[in-house]
Amino acid sequence: MNSEGYVRRIFDLILLLTMLPLVITAICTVSIFSVTGGPVLYKSERVGRLGKPFVIYKLRTMTVDAPCLPTASSSVAGYVLALVEFCGYLVWMNSHKSLIFSMEV
Repeated sequence: MNSEGYVRRIFDLILLLTMLPLVITAICTVSIFSVTGGPVLYKSERVGRLGKPFVIYKLRTMTVDAPCLPTASSSVAGYVLALVEFCGYLVWMNSHKSLIFSMEV
């Protein structure tokens, strides 16, 4: 492999490490919204340095009314199922890309 190949490989790895968190966040967002239809983010007030409160936004991993429920295991199963279905779709797209991209318009 010549020096140009190494530069390209390093560029590809940097691009991968930059885009991977964004792609994972997008997949989680789509799966949460598709399962529950509710808000994807929730805000929580926390106590910070010197006792000063601040607001933090987080991905919602439970149902909207989770404190009222004894357990939220059914919602977790829905998220996992949506994520597995989405990954299966990606695998199908990858295996059929020659059929999809070879169609002439």
